Amino acid sequence: MQADLYNLYVERLLKEIEELTKNRLLVDTQLKFTEKMNADLQTKVQELEAQLEKQVKKSSKKSATDPESSSLETF
Repeated sequence: MQADLYNLYVERLLKEIEELTKNRLLVDTQLKFTEKMNADLQTKVQELEAQLEKQVKKSSKKSATDPESSSLETF
């Protein structure tokens, strides 16, 4: 009787460990995916900010040389 109880306990313990391991792997994968997406989005934001800065400089130069042109024309 004692051996059956011990075997049942070990069996349930192993199932619980298996479930916890699956959950940890899932959360780990989600975290890595989120970090990768965050890095990609940060890169894209930097690219867009650089493009915007170029447009503003170009617009500023154009409006400085041609006072009749509007900075909104580039958008």
